[in-house]
Amino acid sequence: MIRINLLPTRQAKKKDLGNKQLVLLGLLVVGALMGNWFWYSGVESTLAQKNAQVAKLKQDIAQLDKIIGEVNTIKEQKKALEEKLAVLDKLRKGRTGPVKMLDALSTLMPEKVWISAIEEKGGAMVIRGGAVTNEDLADLMRELKKNPFFSEPSLKKSQQVGDRQLGTYVQFELSCSINYAA
Repeated sequence: MIRINLLPTRQAKKKDLGNKQLVLLGLLVVGALMGNWFWYSGVESTLAQKNAQVAKLKQDIAQLDKIIGEVNTIKEQKKALEEKLAVLDKLRKGRTGPVKMLDALSTLMPEKVWISAIEEKGGAMVIRGGAVTNEDLADLMRELKKNPFFSEPSLKKSQQVGDRQLGTYVQFELSCSINYAA
């Protein structure tokens, strides 16, 4: 015998399965929304921390820029002071330098050499004078080369001259550079 069930069980099962799927879908949507909210709040708190760090770093940079500005000002003042000290040193040497240079010139002069004129202009000096022999003049040139006050001595003119009082002698003109700081 054939039995037929006339109760609507399939429809009730389908309806029940559809309700379960809708509840599951709703739970998934609520779970996704809650997950997104937790993720968003975590990112927002991290962003707030990073912004606070950036603000602190900007404040530190501003403070360091102020310190660097002070250091640069001190360096400029130091440089200006060093320049002033160099000028004072140059003036001090310029005050005593010519005296020391003339003293050195008098001590290095050979016995048979004399000076008739000295001209100094802009660190260069021209010496005019006489010597008994050319060897005495060469001795003067060697002594000038050795001395730190004088550099690059060069003979400009040299000629044999006869005089009734002095006899025959060498008249010369030489030039050299002067260093008063020596």
